[in-house]
Amino acid sequence: MSDSYKKTLTFFSGYSLPHVGGVEGYTDRLARELTKDGIQVICVSSAVDHSPGKERDELGIIHYYLPVYEKISNRYPVFKKNKLYRSLVNQLHNEKIDALICNARFYPTTLLGVKMGKKLNRQVFVVEHGSAPLTLSHPILDLPLHAVENCFTQKIKRYPVNFYVVSKAAQRHLEKDLKLSVSGIWHNNVTLAQNATRQLSNDTLKIAYVGRVIKPKGVELLLQAFNMLSEPLKQKTDLQIIGTGSDFGELSKIYQSANIHFIGRLKQHEIQARYQRIDIVVVPTIDYPEGLNSVVLEAGAAGCCVIATAVPGIEEIIESGKDGLLVEKGNVLELKEKLQEALKNQALRESLGINLQKKVSEKYSTESVAKVILKDIFGAKNEEK
Repeated sequence: MSDSYKKTLTFFSGYSLPHVGGVEGYTDRLARELTKDGIQVICVSSAVDHSPGKERDELGIIHYYLPVYEKISNRYPVFKKNKLYRSLVNQLHNEKIDALICNARFYPTTLLGVKMGKKLNRQVFVVEHGSAPLTLSHPILDLPLHAVENCFTQKIKRYPVNFYVVSKAAQRHLEKDLKLSVSGIWHNNVTLAQNATRQLSNDTLKIAYVGRVIKPKGVELLLQAFNMLSEPLKQKTDLQIIGTGSDFGELSKIYQSANIHFIGRLKQHEIQARYQRIDIVVVPTIDYPEGLNSVVLEAGAAGCCVIATAVPGIEEIIESGKDGLLVEKGNVLELKEKLQEALKNQALRESLGINLQKKVSEKYSTESVAKVILKDIFGAKNEEK
């Protein structure tokens, strides 16, 4: 380890980029920022989208990718506890770790992290990212899912851990629903772009959905609302669906149109650049436990006008009519009306975008959240660094 690194923080997450998800982005942003602050960062995740093993990236961040059963691990990582797994875990035990941060209660990486923390006699921080129980939007399938979540929660409670959350909505969920004591908030956050310039088209208005292409996220609701727009308005507007997911294939076949573009997966830096060319970003969540929605923060940081569902974790960021537009969950007619209102009113789009950008830069920057984390874990001295 270089002498310039004062402390070592280890993140445990179910997945890592380029796997699409808010937790993956949260970990990546904080790992980069903490490295800039002189912290040695280790990131532990499943090997989904990676080759199993250990590597150090160009920033000096150490990554452990633990082997999993590939066919069943895309939605939930299941460790393959073979010789390579045992070797990687042994190497991890030998790292000079000062504290461990585990993302989400219900992943096996979190259980691995809390056990390791106890064995190493190090502080463990479990970060809650959701505002409601996990769901597959199916009452029967949700039963075993809730059983798994509850099982992991009960196991983790046996260990000396500190629970943190990314939002007030997540805090209410832990304290009210699970009777867990919350130590503080480490907000979901966004890295602010330097010298970025909006590059909007004068000819075509652009709407974007960014995230997992699954129906609980409301992507089909957006497609329906877009198709309900008046034909003249629709003809001068493009809708871009950015991301992948289990419903991508079905929806891309059903909603074929010259004005609807299913882009697929993009790298994070490509998404950041695309935000600068987008007029409106829509976050139409129907049945998904949002913690503090990453896309709202990213789009807001870029100055986009955001239209989103009024659910916990989004309402916490957006004040409807001031820095975004909120719609009732599942209400396709209201979503169509808000789209129409924003598309027809450039001054409204610009005002909402500017106001949200100001709020995000002041309250949700990765730099400010990293400082809070260092202070909470290591004390006030690290604030001065």
